[in-house]
Amino acid sequence: MSSFAVVLEREMETQAGQFSDVNEFLKLVNKYLDIPELDAAILNELVSKIAVHNPVRENGRKQVRIGLHSTYVGQIRIPLKMGRESLNESEPA
Repeated sequence: MSSFAVVLEREMETQAGQFSDVNEFLKLVNKYLDIPELDAAILNELVSKIAVHNPVRENGRKQVRIGLHSTYVGQIRIPLKMGRESLNESEPA
């Protein structure tokens, strides 16, 4: 299991009150592990809600928080730093 999957699983366990059926969510995730491209149909199946918050100015930069609520499990908080490391990126997309 990849380190990203371990972090995801650990985070889901700590937020037990937010999700209703982890097994169904994991089935969806496994179904789309090796997708060549994210399209609207896949996004609609994996994400139940996208929340775009009001912009906030910090350190002279405007930042907008975006919350993704996954199907079956709700919002999963993954530390941005850990996400970047697992994707080998230095900056957020």
